[in-house]
Amino acid sequence: MEKRDLRVFGHGGMVFWMISSGVFASVYFFVHLLPVLPCKSYVSLPHKTSFYRYINFLMVLDMVQAASCAGVVAGFYDGLCFVNLTAYVYFTAFIPTVYFAFLSGFFSSGAQPTLLFSYKAQVRRRKRRRSEKNCNSDQRFIPTG
Repeated sequence: MEKRDLRVFGHGGMVFWMISSGVFASVYFFVHLLPVLPCKSYVSLPHKTSFYRYINFLMVLDMVQAASCAGVVAGFYDGLCFVNLTAYVYFTAFIPTVYFAFLSGFFSSGAQPTLLFSYKAQVRRRKRRRSEKNCNSDQRFIPTG
């Protein structure tokens, strides 16, 4: 396979994919290390293990993707199979992974949701209108003659 046949993407190709996957993998690795670093007293960290499984899944996927892109850039063209495999796994497993990591507990509970479907600004506006009504109802209309 010649080098001119490797124009997979028009936005940078394998080098861009390698760099972005490496950056994402290092960010996921840093997030994974946050509970053992001394900064955990300053940062609010999630306690659910499903979050860390989600981070591990994406970190491993991005590490394999960065390594296989580096192989393609270096001339090891069999790395393209791993690039395609990681892209396939990402696009097929991302939505179920997000669901089971974050949403399954919310939807599986039988309780009614207690979330308000409004913004804080709307809630404040409603409270202000109620208080204005109460202030206006205290004033009595005295007809003048």
